[in-house]
Amino acid sequence: LYITPVNGIDTAEVRVSGGTYSAACAVSPTPIYIADIKEGISLYGGYNVDFTSRNTITNTSTIIDSSTNATNSNASNPVRAVNCDSSAITAMTRIDGFTITPGEQGADGNIHCSIALINGASPTIYDVSITGRGITERSNTTYGMFLSSSSAIIQNCSIQPTATDYSYAVYTINGASTPTIKECTINGGEAKYTVGLRLMTGVDAT
Repeated sequence: LYITPVNGIDTAEVRVSGGTYSAACAVSPTPIYIADIKEGISLYGGYNVDFTSRNTITNTSTIIDSSTNATNSNASNPVRAVNCDSSAITAMTRIDGFTITPGEQGADGNIHCSIALINGASPTIYDVSITGRGITERSNTTYGMFLSSSSAIIQNCSIQPTATDYSYAVYTINGASTPTIKECTINGGEAKYTVGLRLMTGVDAT
């Protein structure tokens, strides 16, 4: 944990070595996330084992939601691997240098998501690769990134989820989001119905 003052605020840089980090995520009865982001706490993947050097290609830091269902999830509350759930989270907070895979399977109407940016959470997402599941493992509906009232900066990312029925690379739930998306590869992936970028009426994306 590396703590650095920025504009008088103590910020923490969490360095993550290459490897696979997994958990069975859930929304109820107790929410479970692999990473629950707080303002000023930035995650940087791609470090070697002693954290002295960083290379996100040779030291891939992979986050995998190992859950096999999405019980009690819905369009506005998906099961997610990485949770950002506060308007206090600003662009000063970064998620940088990870590969993220959502959970698998789940009944019709249940939803998995790799990163949720909700209730105004607006971090910087940089150099993140969101991948999908194999044909026999896919969820009914998958969001790569899910935004609700978010002004996140999403840069240099590859977002290509998969699903059996509905696959959305970037999904916005209301018209209050104003994300900035640049230098990204966005693809709805593989499913019966695929959407790269779903912007609700009123969303002002750059």
